[in-house]
Amino acid sequence: MSSQSHLRRTGLLIAGFAIWGNAAQAATYYVAKTGKDANSCAQAQSSSAPKLTIGDAIGCLTAGDTLYVRSGSYNETLIYTVPSGSSWSSKVRVAAYPGETVWMRPAAASVTSVLWFGRSQHYIEFDGINLDASKLVDSDIVRMEAGDGKNDAHHIRIQNAELIGGKANPGGKTQGIVTGGSPDAGHELINLTIHDVGSSDFDHGIYIGESNVLVEGCHIYNITGAGIHLYNGWGGTFSNVVVRNNSIHDSLKTGPGQRHWGIIVANGSRGNQIYNNVIYNILADGGFGAGIHVFAGDGNGIFNNTVYAGTEGIFVGNDATSTVIRNNVAYANVTNYSNMGSGTTSSNNSVSGIDPKFMNPSAHDFRLSDASPLIDAGTSGVPVTKDFSGTPRPQGGAFDVGALEWSPSSAGNAAPPTPVGLRIVQ
Repeated sequence: MSSQSHLRRTGLLIAGFAIWGNAAQAATYYVAKTGKDANSCAQAQSSSAPKLTIGDAIGCLTAGDTLYVRSGSYNETLIYTVPSGSSWSSKVRVAAYPGETVWMRPAAASVTSVLWFGRSQHYIEFDGINLDASKLVDSDIVRMEAGDGKNDAHHIRIQNAELIGGKANPGGKTQGIVTGGSPDAGHELINLTIHDVGSSDFDHGIYIGESNVLVEGCHIYNITGAGIHLYNGWGGTFSNVVVRNNSIHDSLKTGPGQRHWGIIVANGSRGNQIYNNVIYNILADGGFGAGIHVFAGDGNGIFNNTVYAGTEGIFVGNDATSTVIRNNVAYANVTNYSNMGSGTTSSNNSVSGIDPKFMNPSAHDFRLSDASPLIDAGTSGVPVTKDFSGTPRPQGGAFDVGALEWSPSSAGNAAPPTPVGLRIVQ
């Protein structure tokens, strides 16, 4: 960083003298395929003199700064190198330039991940940076490392991006996004499309083993194991994981005896909440398949989910205790609902085979038609204030069952507007 850039961060430069202030000013830097890494950090604050590589520009950033990446494909990875912010209001932000498409796409199969966070990295946001790990083997797309509880990565936000997974060698593993065992992770995974991850049922779209994680608005498909897996392999408990408003579908066949899940809640999970998710086409491949599988854990809540056309709809295993199952619909699965857990509380679910009268399930439109028996059939005893699409609950006299709340005034249940300004192109 140039001396003048450093003074810009810490004070004022007037007539060659530094007058020190108490707060640094946030700065914006640029990267472009037409740039040069020989450009200084001061120069790279202008879009006309950007850096060439993301990795080089990262060295310019401190808390509060933004790095805008212009369109293109970047053969790069970032392993432990992104500097930390100090809070969400003073984060380090790496973002696609507005309106442009950016890919980080490493070409070497031997790299460990596209993004890897650890060593106490925190308050970092990646926004609109697409990640392609399709050429990697036995590597995750994003890894958020946790260690001794002192040097854990925490408060990492990945949002508004497409993530393509890699493959695993026999005996190897690969994940989409994997988080470790931090007691207070604070990670947020928002509005991501994650697909084509893995080679076996040990490979998952999102793998969470730590507390205080949000997964929201993600579209996950073509996964060989689970779309979302909650599990702590180190034996500790984790809580306050919220998985909401996600669409998960189409498990990949990987061979006889393989297992597939939309969402699995497993060892170590306690008091986590799974709600407003739409899950379909999760099929057993000669092994086991479930839309939502509460394999183990204590006091986890499964609320207002829609599970359709799989093998098992909602399955509560015998290692699960005090699970709460409310306002869910499971329909057209081989088995809609099974409960082998202890202390399970189940109410206001539609799992007995009654047609929920979705708008168009063959087209995966699971909104409720006017004649749906799920309207006003739920209970308010759930922490769910909005539905999958953001409509407030309830719209009628009571909560609806399933991920989508019916509304007589919603655009989804009204006829579409007549299109205007159409022209035929041949």
